[in-house]
Amino acid sequence: MDHEVFLSGTLLIINPITYRSTSLLANVSPRLVCGYTFSTLKSRVPEEVHAVFLSSRQSQQETLSIFTAIQSIKASWQVSFYFKNIMLDRTLTAWKGKEENTVTAKEAFFRM
Repeated sequence: MDHEVFLSGTLLIINPITYRSTSLLANVSPRLVCGYTFSTLKSRVPEEVHAVFLSSRQSQQETLSIFTAIQSIKASWQVSFYFKNIMLDRTLTAWKGKEENTVTAKEAFFRM
């Protein structure tokens, strides 16, 4: 079916596939998350889509682990990562809403 969408100009933004709602699978490995994410993408996303942008709502450590594992997978798309949540979490934790922690928060923001 042709919906006249310029697929090669499309940027797909997704979250990695995780199992937060299923307690039996709550602690799956980042590699398994990558496998499920990319097998779903391969079966559902047309090859004409050139870029996939991954975002994540997991903890900082979980997100970094998932993104590191994803980098090792050979994908037909360009893959980019959205690190805003990681950077904000670290910055807000360092800042704690106190003026005297501003320098520490800035250092945390730029440390990756």
